[in-house]
Amino acid sequence: MSNIIKFKRMTAIAIVGIIVNMSMFFIKLYIGLSSNSVAIYADALNNLLDSFVCIIAVIGFYVLTLKPSRKYPFGLGRTESIINLLISLSIVLAGLYFLYISFERFLYPTPIWYSKKYAAIVASTIVVKFLLALFYLHSTKKYHSTSIKGLYLDSLLDMFVTFCVLLSFTLSQTLSFSIDGIAGMIIGTGLMLQGMQMLFKACSDIIGKRSDTLCNELENFLSEKHPQIIIKDVQCHCYGDVKVFNITLQNCTVTDVEKITKYAESEFNSEIFIRFGD
Repeated sequence: MSNIIKFKRMTAIAIVGIIVNMSMFFIKLYIGLSSNSVAIYADALNNLLDSFVCIIAVIGFYVLTLKPSRKYPFGLGRTESIINLLISLSIVLAGLYFLYISFERFLYPTPIWYSKKYAAIVASTIVVKFLLALFYLHSTKKYHSTSIKGLYLDSLLDMFVTFCVLLSFTLSQTLSFSIDGIAGMIIGTGLMLQGMQMLFKACSDIIGKRSDTLCNELENFLSEKHPQIIIKDVQCHCYGDVKVFNITLQNCTVTDVEKITKYAESEFNSEIFIRFGD
């Protein structure tokens, strides 16, 4: 499958996410405003944020279809890392906002108008998010995209968030304190923690952290298939789907170089540069 076809299909996946999340945003926004529940309102804004994240992903996937050029010889594969950075920043900011409005609601509680119909609708959105998460999981395994994996993990978190919202909405009728505000603060904290974890990973990818897993795989191949070669150094840098290996070897023949290059290209879809050490 060519990269252009792959990224077009990934774009279609992100568009599905936009449609689903925007639909849930309008539904939860109506329920949140009608019931005066800050937790449901915050959950609605979370779905709106997810839609914006998918829009960012669509733009990024389009950029990834652009071919390598003289200026960018390895393509624009790290655009996906920038997408993940923007996604993580959005999640962190959303978490901060939810913490603020929920803490305010906790300090100054207001009555919530509970409805079984509203509770049933909110519960149904958990099922929708579960199906969307399965869709993202299948797509992640098929296309090996870190951006789609991020959307999958975000959908799992959204399921937990909406469950907490539903629980607080139901318990608000029996508890004397502001469970709605507490639930909102839990949502905000969870979003911030997830966003920070994704942020650190995205920054590492953009900076160009060494891929220990890929380097170890290549070293194992060299040790098993070419035991006479002395491995001085192995480095690997990722540009999306394109991996660039830079290795320094001793006791390496031209035939060995051809076999190593063929292996790297077939197994890792990579460019490989071999230096001969002293």
